[in-house]
Amino acid sequence: MKKFLPHIIMGIISIISIVGILLMTQQKTANTKKDPKLDKVALPQLTTKIAKNESKLIMKTTYGDITIKLFNKYTPLAVENFITHAKDGYYNNTSFHRVINNFMIQGGDPTGTGSGGQSIWKGKDKSIDSGNGFKNEISTSLYNIRGAVSIANAGTDTNASQFFIVQNPENVSSGVNPNIYPTKIVNAYKKGGYPSLDGNYTVFGQVIDGMAVVDKIANAKVSTTSSGEKSKPANPVKITNIEIYKRSTIKKQVACATCFFELHFSNVRIIKTSTLETCVTKDGTVPAIALCKRLSPVSPITIKSLWWSFGKSRAITRFGEPKRT
Repeated sequence: MKKFLPHIIMGIISIISIVGILLMTQQKTANTKKDPKLDKVALPQLTTKIAKNESKLIMKTTYGDITIKLFNKYTPLAVENFITHAKDGYYNNTSFHRVINNFMIQGGDPTGTGSGGQSIWKGKDKSIDSGNGFKNEISTSLYNIRGAVSIANAGTDTNASQFFIVQNPENVSSGVNPNIYPTKIVNAYKKGGYPSLDGNYTVFGQVIDGMAVVDKIANAKVSTTSSGEKSKPANPVKITNIEIYKRSTIKKQVACATCFFELHFSNVRIIKTSTLETCVTKDGTVPAIALCKRLSPVSPITIKSLWWSFGKSRAITRFGEPKRT
């Protein structure tokens, strides 16, 4: 016994030290002074209204429709990736392959295995997706409250096509530190969510209608996977298609554009406005049709008409009316 006594004593000291460190860390977090600006940030998840800088879509499933609004302003990459995949039919007939009641439902994998799927930039733009996925977009305006739509990942900056909808309906506000969360979000967590996901997963949308469908999917019968997780649906619910009803009209979408005309570049100068770099000829005229290719990784857009107003000394740009896609 005496032989092992020093080891026992050292073990006890180690345990006491670890407990002490944990208590000090918790105390420090509890004493963190709340930034007054935190309660002034925009919280778009808390309203069903679709703002100009947001998009709206309806996800049609074999259990019913789920209406979602997307946050273009805060998560432009995630939204562009999701909308492009939706328009291309990438999610059509895919299933919610991972379902855990009181947690979330996960889909977006064309293989249905949980290990498939890729971003729209893979193999096309290494500056955004080098092959492992695109970067996280974390915002103090977005949280994993009940109904949040987030990108699933395999670690930081590994976002691809898979996503999940937070379903947990239980009050989890007691586990949320009010000093580092907006007060309205703390209250929102009383209606459910999964705050431990915050900061690790990109929240890019919010269910504004159809949570009953999400709950129905989450409550479906599941079996245990090979890894021991009880999350494999016995009869997987499928996404039949996704209809995009509104795309953001935020002006930032046309920022940093480079315009190309059928004339020599030596005869062109750049006029900068608050939202757009507009090409005009040196004599002040503007061609009727211009093809603008954005420097950001999104599809080219066509400007129908450009006018140069000498009186107001600014470029006026008119685009076609937003269309339902």
